[in-house]
Amino acid sequence: MLNAPFVMQQAKFAAERAAGWPEADDAAKVERAFRETLGRAPTAGERRIALAALGATPVVARAEESTDAKTAAWERLFQALFGCLDFRYVE
Repeated sequence: MLNAPFVMQQAKFAAERAAGWPEADDAAKVERAFRETLGRAPTAGERRIALAALGATPVVARAEESTDAKTAAWERLFQALFGCLDFRYVE
């Protein structure tokens, strides 16, 4: 499921939507991504891992490339959220 074209496309749509969120920093956006996707706040460990993954985006000279790299990092984050048990199963 995680690498299915449909899931990857939805992760891209979610990342594009998240780019328009009014939150000023990645920490607030990660909080919102977890709440909207999983219906709960991230744990401290999840927050740390998500922020590290977003911060691992390579720095490039041109602004549009930087934006593309950041969007790609958000796509990977949403793809991971869609693959987690909290998204796939209801208790």
